[in-house]
Amino acid sequence: QETSLQERERGDLLAWVSPLNFWTKQNDVFSRRHKGTGKWLLKHELFKQWLSGIEKTLWCPGIPGAGKTTLASVVINYLGGKFKGENVGIAYIYCAYREQTHTAANLIASLLKQLLQQVQHVSGNILDVYKHHRDKKTRPPLHEYSRLLASQVRHFSKIFIVIDALDECSEEEKIREQFMTEVRKLLPSVSLLVTSRDIPDMNPKFTGAARLEIRASDGDIRKYLGSRITTELAEFLERDETLQSNILTTIVEKAQGMFLLAQLHMDSLGRELNLRGLKEALRSLPKSLDETHEEAMKRIQSQDSKKVALAEQVLSWICYARRPMTVDEIRFALAVAPGDTDLNEESLIGGNLLVSVCAGLVTIDRDSNVIRFVHPTTQRYFQGSRISRFPNSLKEIVSTCLTYLSFNRFANGRCSTDQEMEARLCENPFLQYAAQYWGDHAREMSELDKTVQDLVMNFLAQDQNVSCCIQVIHLP
Repeated sequence: QETSLQERERGDLLAWVSPLNFWTKQNDVFSRRHKGTGKWLLKHELFKQWLSGIEKTLWCPGIPGAGKTTLASVVINYLGGKFKGENVGIAYIYCAYREQTHTAANLIASLLKQLLQQVQHVSGNILDVYKHHRDKKTRPPLHEYSRLLASQVRHFSKIFIVIDALDECSEEEKIREQFMTEVRKLLPSVSLLVTSRDIPDMNPKFTGAARLEIRASDGDIRKYLGSRITTELAEFLERDETLQSNILTTIVEKAQGMFLLAQLHMDSLGRELNLRGLKEALRSLPKSLDETHEEAMKRIQSQDSKKVALAEQVLSWICYARRPMTVDEIRFALAVAPGDTDLNEESLIGGNLLVSVCAGLVTIDRDSNVIRFVHPTTQRYFQGSRISRFPNSLKEIVSTCLTYLSFNRFANGRCSTDQEMEARLCENPFLQYAAQYWGDHAREMSELDKTVQDLVMNFLAQDQNVSCCIQVIHLP
């Protein structure tokens, strides 16, 4: 039995099914790709076999920075266009390193939610589960979500599921293993495409699956570079007719199938102020991602002292953040100074400056407004050296959170209505992060020095501020 719901009721149900929204990620990644790139994958014989159903699982491993996520977005967009108006279900997951909301249950629930969004009617068994848990204010366990997903799959003539960066899915509490176990139960009723790094841990998971290695084609890299060279280096091209071909040849050779490396190299050349400096930079371009990251750090250190300090703050916040942070969250965090009793809005820094001082190492997602490292490899690069590179960051983060939570503006305690709470969060973008994670950051410190101890005691002595914090902590 299927039921037609009113628009508001349907929206409530979909919001309840899963808090995850991968549409914004898909929209952002696909909009960033260079037009015309990625077509080689769609034309590949193995992809065509997967598309037709001859191959049910297609594993697409690739080296870091090869453009796997961009190609996943190209596939998702292609499927959406090819099967528009047909009874074909399309669902996808973008796995993310250290994303705490990416539990196995939430990921399976997201697939269910996406399939529900593609049909007009909702089956009775899903409505029954929804009403049961809504009334009890509980959520279904993993096995119940899996049962509902399996039942929803039967409503389509064909289903495609794309999972990007499976290797980034957390192994804590066996999340990755549990998630993929439930996804595999859907085979052969669905066609599954998975991208990941080509690492030993992944190989056993795809024994018997079709394998299509992802590597940025030289043609795609040339298209991307050509577009950027003609727009960003136009004045230099007028003075040297061979410059464009030299840049193309050099970067394509050094990129070695890594789109990310080509992007970072172009970022580096784009900062040169004269033709001589550009040619010297071209001759000395590093050959590996780690060397490129080191070069970026040297460029950061060559700025004036205030920009260096700002870049280090931005990088350390992103590196230590317990979840992805928005531009406004970091802007408001950086506006807090020791001893402040309230926010001075004149201390707020522009979002574009946060990016520009970091020499191409960070970017802002257009739809979600999240500020993040330009690539997971950059996250891993800093993760391994964050203690030595940013030795005082944890103390600064904890101090910032506690100073912010002690502000006078929160001294009137709890909000009495949802509207009041919504307004408070809107006016104070850093409040939710500070309330929910100051304790986690404090526990990461090897020991609390007297300054942090005093801040903790000062905050805990302010009953109304603590009450405000507790209310925010328990927000869904």
